[in-house]
Amino acid sequence: MTPRIATLMAEYNRWMNHRLFDCAATLAPPDLLEDEGAYFGSILGTLNHIAVGDTIWLHRFSRHQGGFASLAALTGFPCPTSPGQSLAPDLAGLRIYRQRLDDLVVRWAGEPAAHIPQLDPFFPTPEANMTPAARSIVYFGVYVILTGLVLLLAPNVLLSIFGLGSTTEVWIRVLGCVVIVLGAYYVAMGRAEATPFFRATIWGRAWIFVSFLGLVATGMAKPPLVLFASIDLLGAFWTWRALKTAA
Repeated sequence: MTPRIATLMAEYNRWMNHRLFDCAATLAPPDLLEDEGAYFGSILGTLNHIAVGDTIWLHRFSRHQGGFASLAALTGFPCPTSPGQSLAPDLAGLRIYRQRLDDLVVRWAGEPAAHIPQLDPFFPTPEANMTPAARSIVYFGVYVILTGLVLLLAPNVLLSIFGLGSTTEVWIRVLGCVVIVLGAYYVAMGRAEATPFFRATIWGRAWIFVSFLGLVATGMAKPPLVLFASIDLLGAFWTWRALKTAA
């Protein structure tokens, strides 16, 4: 993706939004407000939601280490706190807002290419700028990587903690390799502020705790396994709490 291509796409987006609002303007106000059964109800509600989503993302990009100068203009825009927050009372007001937003996107897309090398797809957010939820994911990822290293290099140390017998089988080390990669995914997604991933891990880590508890309850594993799974549960709670506080 080059600035030239990004600008072309931004200009196309602005043109299509202009045409979309032209079409919407042919409808009577009651038709624009009529509930169509869509997630955000009416046509006006849906157009408003799209503008809200774009605004939220631009605010996120404005905090990027690339330091995009054009996004300083966002100080003149609201910072929505919910996907359905109203940005204008009617279509005319929303159209003015949409035009301002699209103009900003075009300016942003055309910024000098000097910013591009700073856009690391794997580690885009320095720790100082990470949200609490992202930090919880990154720290948990580091813990998972360390666990994987133990399984890879000295698996019997971990097995003895769980009251399991020593092994010379290669599969425990193979598991360590997989766990290391899983931890790396956590770190990368945390640094990328991938909120949907954060939410998914809450249920995943809670399931680890429940399943390990079931193994102990049925006598298939020894109690220390529950203590090990408790780390997953505490990590999930940390992430859930951070997301809830930020909502």
